[in-house]
Amino acid sequence: MFFINKVEIKTEEINPERIITKSNKIIESRYALGPNEQKLILILASAINSVSDKQFFRHKFKHADLADAIGFEANYTYWKRLIEGLMSKVLVITETKPDGKTKNTWVNWFSYASYEEGIITLEFHDELKPYMLQLGKEYTPFQLKNVLKLDSNNAIRLYELLKQYEPIGSRKFEIVELKELLGIKPTAYAKYYDFKRYVILKAQQELKEKTDIKFEFEEIKIGRKVNEINFKIIKQYDEAEAIPAAPP
Repeated sequence: MFFINKVEIKTEEINPERIITKSNKIIESRYALGPNEQKLILILASAINSVSDKQFFRHKFKHADLADAIGFEANYTYWKRLIEGLMSKVLVITETKPDGKTKNTWVNWFSYASYEEGIITLEFHDELKPYMLQLGKEYTPFQLKNVLKLDSNNAIRLYELLKQYEPIGSRKFEIVELKELLGIKPTAYAKYYDFKRYVILKAQQELKEKTDIKFEFEEIKIGRKVNEINFKIIKQYDEAEAIPAAPP
């Protein structure tokens, strides 16, 4: 650990056993990212101590370590494009205010990113502090290794959305709502059969084979059209005991 112009820099080793703790508002936010973009964000999230940290720091990762962690060997050009793309992308956080009005906030993921001599340095945007630091309630913890194993962006997002409701055991989505949360354009998979085949069933197989939870689902129709999906969330095995229980 060292400081440059009063900015604390931490050199990190990627540990798949680390716990990621995310506010439920972040999990339910809207964004469209590829699988490696999501994994890079989650690796950075795993380096944060959401209980004791009061500010974000810059974290340094070796290019080779990141490649090993995400299972994808990439050259300088790939990492440059990936980080450059992430710096221009936002997530939309929707909150309901006490007066019943809805507030949408557009937030960038990173405030700082650099790539130099095989080292990638990243820092989360300060606007994300309320959703990632000093969390006292309404958060979801999970181990990094569960998401690193997943290949598709839809599987990663669906894992988070279902993991959030694991204590309840089920979660229901309208098709339109689920597409939005997964970052899928409304016009994509116009036929439900295609959405089911390429998104739901593919994610179902990935989660069952590679994570601590799996799911079954029920299709709810209006007339002949599937309008909602009710997911039954099933624990496959216990994660590390280090994961704290989320307060009610």
